[in-house]
Amino acid sequence: MADGRASRPIGRLLICVLAVLLLAPVAAKATPQKTLVQDVLYRADGGVAHGTITVRWNGFTTAAGEAVPAGVLTVAIATDGSIAIPLIPNAGATPSGNYYRIVIKLDDGTASEETWVVPSVTSATVAEIRANVVPQTVAAQFATTEYVDAAVAGGMGPGADLSSPGPIGDTTPNTGDFTTLQSDNSITKVSPAVDIRSYGAVCDGSTNDQAALQSAITAVGAGGGVILVPGIGSGCYIADPASISWPSYTKTLLIRLQGKLITGSTFKLPNYVDIVGEGGAAGTQFAAGGPVAKIEGPTSAPTLGTACTADVSCEFTPSSMTGISTGGAVTVAGQTTCTISSIVRASNTVTATLSGACHVPPGFNATIASVTDSSFNGSFEVAFADYALNTIGWKQTAGDASSSGGTLTGYDEDTIETAVITATTGTTATATFTHDHTSSDKVGVVGVYLTGFLHHALRNLSVSSSGTAIWAYLASQIHLDNVSAQAFNPWGGALEFNESFWNYVSNSAFPNYAGATSWAIRFTNIDLA
Repeated sequence: MADGRASRPIGRLLICVLAVLLLAPVAAKATPQKTLVQDVLYRADGGVAHGTITVRWNGFTTAAGEAVPAGVLTVAIATDGSIAIPLIPNAGATPSGNYYRIVIKLDDGTASEETWVVPSVTSATVAEIRANVVPQTVAAQFATTEYVDAAVAGGMGPGADLSSPGPIGDTTPNTGDFTTLQSDNSITKVSPAVDIRSYGAVCDGSTNDQAALQSAITAVGAGGGVILVPGIGSGCYIADPASISWPSYTKTLLIRLQGKLITGSTFKLPNYVDIVGEGGAAGTQFAAGGPVAKIEGPTSAPTLGTACTADVSCEFTPSSMTGISTGGAVTVAGQTTCTISSIVRASNTVTATLSGACHVPPGFNATIASVTDSSFNGSFEVAFADYALNTIGWKQTAGDASSSGGTLTGYDEDTIETAVITATTGTTATATFTHDHTSSDKVGVVGVYLTGFLHHALRNLSVSSSGTAIWAYLASQIHLDNVSAQAFNPWGGALEFNESFWNYVSNSAFPNYAGATSWAIRFTNIDLA
């Protein structure tokens, strides 16, 4: 009993100490150190960037032991292009290989992706924290643990002969090109596609990238494959695509156009060459986004310079040779002036009766002059034309009236045609036309020329040029899907099928010329039997 009573004060003391420990507040852990990512972002043209940066990350534990859950953060790029983003360092974090995933979206619609590994420092620039992540296709070339163990067990130590090591998986060493590890936005010549940048293309909108494209075409060969035209800079400029040398393909060559292709002449596409637009992206390789991919042809529209007779080879001297190249194509159009016998305006609709045939089609502009009642004079868009009755009409908001005399001038539908350029010199070009033409007739360059009877496809593209935007001549099995085509001139037209058949057009638009409406789709020499 005495021993028991003597022990009670000690027990009570222990209980009190335990109570104090339990009731004492737990000291808050210090806020994890952050690194301030600060920099000024610029566009390729030297202007400051404007837009947003989105940062995403998976959960990780820092090198100092702080647990960071997964999350996302979006910040705006300041008006002066500067950024200041505090981030918890992930260098040395677990699990290993952790990184911040960055999406930069600019206000012009372009987007890019990259990865950041942030060290434990006070501040860092973007260039100091950008990381290269090894893709699976490259990582698969690394030696496995089993291979290393077997090699060591077999005596592959210091001084071993490495000239004939055993295979790594299915690949025999010293037979492949494994000398350079590539990041996820690396530029390749072989897989998954031939990127024209790997042959020197810069795609700044003005440097001629034709040699790079030609090298890529040659590298792929007649067996077909994939060529990437990336969506970077101001577009990839091809000075004279009409002169490109193509193999005789046995399988499809797919050209993946991610941005803008600027052409200095007609882009002539043979059998089995498809172009698929994937938008305009400035991000990682083979990643699409942004606006619809574009093919922009020449804008010049010179005069013919020489009168040409139908069905006879004609060497003409255009006022400008810009865009006119051997193997390419041009659209030619002449104007006609017709005499007005009588003219009536009723309920804001004008009907002119002409003294003879006058084939100025609906959608074209016509200039009316020297009518006895001058209120009829002016320039108007033709709304209807009856070639059998020699009448043409248009809308004009004015009072009812009638008169006579005067002239109507407009582009003559009977002179509008597209032809192949068979030869050129420094100042002349040669072609054979099916109509007579005067020296003052206008000439436009065809944007895309499809030829061959086997297979062609254009998808997800916008095509424009000074002449017919897309011309199919002596071609078949053409598939146009989600294509928009437009000429820069009212007589140029959007799409023309000439001696072409078995064609399919879907989800496509052929808008009229912006300054004045024009014909959209034209069929010539088509056998519908």
